[in-house]
Amino acid sequence: MEGTEEVCPATTQVSDFVAVTDDDGTAGATIWWALSGTLHHQSVIDEWEAANLPPEWAPNPPAKGAALKRALMTMATRRTLVRPLGKRGAYALVVESVQDLEIDHETTFKVTLEEGEETWEIKVSPENEPLLQRIETEFYYYLQAMDTTDVSWWLTGLAKQLQAVSLRPRGGIYFLPRTKLELWRRIVGIIRKVSPSVEVFEMPTLSCDEAVRAVLSALTKEAEEAISGYEEDLIEEDLGARALGNRVEKCKEMQQKLKTYEILLGGSMGTIAERLVELEGQLAAASLLAMSTGEEE
Repeated sequence: MEGTEEVCPATTQVSDFVAVTDDDGTAGATIWWALSGTLHHQSVIDEWEAANLPPEWAPNPPAKGAALKRALMTMATRRTLVRPLGKRGAYALVVESVQDLEIDHETTFKVTLEEGEETWEIKVSPENEPLLQRIETEFYYYLQAMDTTDVSWWLTGLAKQLQAVSLRPRGGIYFLPRTKLELWRRIVGIIRKVSPSVEVFEMPTLSCDEAVRAVLSALTKEAEEAISGYEEDLIEEDLGARALGNRVEKCKEMQQKLKTYEILLGGSMGTIAERLVELEGQLAAASLLAMSTGEEE
């Protein structure tokens, strides 16, 4: 009927997106995940290499400092506390005692992680071999156990690498263009193979008015935030040639992302795309100027 808005047939609308049962007519998919338990890092790497996926996108193992803290937290109780000291990688095990209306705290042990370029050593003061062995056992476990925070950061980074757009201000739900779905599904297959506790979901998303409007709105916000950051970088006097060069590359990546979505959704980013081209030139000029004055960093 004349004057009516286009509606996608035989669909179910969810949060401004339209779910369908197959890939016909889809622009991509809405993706999200539910995390619990841990993901064994080396198991992921083994499957990752076997699948010949880009090595730069593989997850990093937990940092040694984080592994030590998680190891110590397994020893925490209601009255045994783990407290950071003033030095990085240094913690105190503190026993809390209550008598009448008073609370006392006693530091029973100090645990430090001494790191070299390729080696590390855990020290307990005063010396206690059984405690050290227990800490080391837990420490080596957590060097491979990616917790929900590690996995979430990794998946979020992967989604961004694959040109996903966040559909919520704080992330958690993303639209992934159909051109990247095959690679994403290969990655998800690896995750499902090595850990049943990490659940990754996908909902096909139909290319119709509401879907296009929602995605372009989210993409516009992302691009505007990037532009604002680049403009601040241009007036930042402390940025050297290398840092400005990195901004140039990020600016190019955002331009490519806009082009991908313009082709995918048939829309135009108009002045935002033009502004990014202009900013790329300004950042490149600033980088060259910084290089000529010796401001490398």
